[in-house]
Amino acid sequence: EDGLTEAIGALGKARSSFKDAGDSTGEAEALMATAELQLAYGDVDAAAASAVEASSAASDAGMKAKTLLTVASANMAKGDLDAAMKAGSEAQAKAKEASDKILEASAMRSVAEVKLARGDSSGAIETATDMYTLASESGNTLGEANAKFILATAVLSTDPGSTEGLTMGKEALALFDAAGDTFGTASTLYMLANGFFMRADLEEGLKCAREALAIFRATKDTENEEMLKALIEEARANTAEYRKQAPKRPMMLPAGSGPPPSTGAAACPVTASRVPKELLEPAVAARKYWGIPKMVQSDPTVDAIERAPSHAIVFG
Repeated sequence: EDGLTEAIGALGKARSSFKDAGDSTGEAEALMATAELQLAYGDVDAAAASAVEASSAASDAGMKAKTLLTVASANMAKGDLDAAMKAGSEAQAKAKEASDKILEASAMRSVAEVKLARGDSSGAIETATDMYTLASESGNTLGEANAKFILATAVLSTDPGSTEGLTMGKEALALFDAAGDTFGTASTLYMLANGFFMRADLEEGLKCAREALAIFRATKDTENEEMLKALIEEARANTAEYRKQAPKRPMMLPAGSGPPPSTGAAACPVTASRVPKELLEPAVAARKYWGIPKMVQSDPTVDAIERAPSHAIVFG
């Protein structure tokens, strides 16, 4: 707490110095840093106020876009989705004006995240698809990763455990790994673990969960670590219950090759038999030699020690 106060005080002095020197960019950056610090410590109201000040101080289009993204993040944290959408859309326009495609992709990500928070999955997919195209054209690997992550999240939000969503999640994971984004990697692994758990695929889910836990422990992210541990325990219990209730799959013989014989001892009126012909031929030969098997009933006139068991099968 004392460290936060000191840091904010130092940033305030820096902001004043930049302002006195007429350096609008430096002033905006100092205010942005203040807002981000306040967000990190959970003071969302103060963060939103600092972000708005930063946006007012910024003069050029690029810096304006950056400060507006901070405004959007602060309002998302507050739960003010309308304000977050407004700031994100304005940031996208300013980034386009500045011809900064990386910044424009970041603004599109902000807009897509607001749409997801509103439950507008189709809108989020549309924005993320455009974002992916823009990022690909500009060689922005991190932008591609974030776009794929949003696409996967949107698909899984409407169809939990879907193959399409998990495939997109794996693509996002590979891109985050290529970009060297540890936070994105951990977030994607968490999402994939949850997706596999929703399919009752405990093994695949645990693989992703263990990797995510390793990152959370390395980065000392205890909050997400504990949340993921709770998710794992819930998944174990749900999977055990699912496996108890799921019907056992009947054993299926491989399909026969070719049509059944039309004449002879192996002829059969059932045309859709799944018993292979090569298994039928030895069975026919055995019946010719041994006869047709039948159940033998116990004979009460025979001593018990010599009596055939009631389940015995003889050929004759």
